[in-house]
Amino acid sequence: MKSPRELEHGILYICCRYRAVKHLCACGCGVAVNIPLYPTGWTLICDGVSVSLWPSIGNWSENCQSHYWIRNNRIEWGPKWSRGRIRRGRKARELELDQYFRATAAPRMDQAARPKFHSPRLIDRLMRRFNRLLGGK
Repeated sequence: MKSPRELEHGILYICCRYRAVKHLCACGCGVAVNIPLYPTGWTLICDGVSVSLWPSIGNWSENCQSHYWIRNNRIEWGPKWSRGRIRRGRKARELELDQYFRATAAPRMDQAARPKFHSPRLIDRLMRRFNRLLGGK
């Protein structure tokens, strides 16, 4: 199914393939809001009857700066945030992402524990075989 060219107000567009949700801002300003669904993003809860998103949606970069939750197909308005609160929220989000990616990163091996993938004799033998295949001696 193709995505719609124009979003309709009051409709939540869910794309499972790209793990994302899109909708027009609940305040009616017309701004398209993209919500990523991944371990450090939002959680979509669908019980077959209603849809909810967690945590709240804060459009801090937009003029409206609306703040709301989508719970059981309804908009629940949140309090307006001050610039300081927005800054602290963004900082907390950065730390959360940093901790998540540090925890999920592959452990690094120290120099001594790294396997050795070559030896001079093995390379020499492989080169002789390769030369024989090419018709050399």
